[in-house]
Amino acid sequence: MKKILLVSSAGGHFSELNKLKIDSDYKQVIVTEKVENNKNEKVNYYLTYGSRNQLFKYFFIFILNFFKTLKIMLKEKPDIVISTGAHSCVAFFIVSKIMGKKNIYIESFAKVNSPSLTYKLSKKFLDKVIVQHKQMLDIYDNSIYLGGLY
Repeated sequence: MKKILLVSSAGGHFSELNKLKIDSDYKQVIVTEKVENNKNEKVNYYLTYGSRNQLFKYFFIFILNFFKTLKIMLKEKPDIVISTGAHSCVAFFIVSKIMGKKNIYIESFAKVNSPSLTYKLSKKFLDKVIVQHKQMLDIYDNSIYLGGLY
């Protein structure tokens, strides 16, 4: 059975991730950030929450989460990594690509006119980008439109 690792930041990105309909032929592993009151029985791993608003602290949290990412990827060995963003997925895309796996990024429904920072940081590691607005096809390389998750 093939394995899909689904990763996102907490909040709206995680809500979008939960809207995905994954074929039952795939085993799913779900990763998100640990924030207050977001205990979810479907989540397999939690990352440390970090905010770009506190850049100094965020740098150390990113390093910590990178090591957690390595541990998760080496243990789970997914065939595909799918993410709805944001910063939590960048390390997964890097490690996944080094491992020779496929990466799919689903841009946030909120992005209508410009590329996200997540896309800018991850684009060289992505195999496919799914946008939720047709006009975004012109902005993202290698993108497809499949409709919105909401």
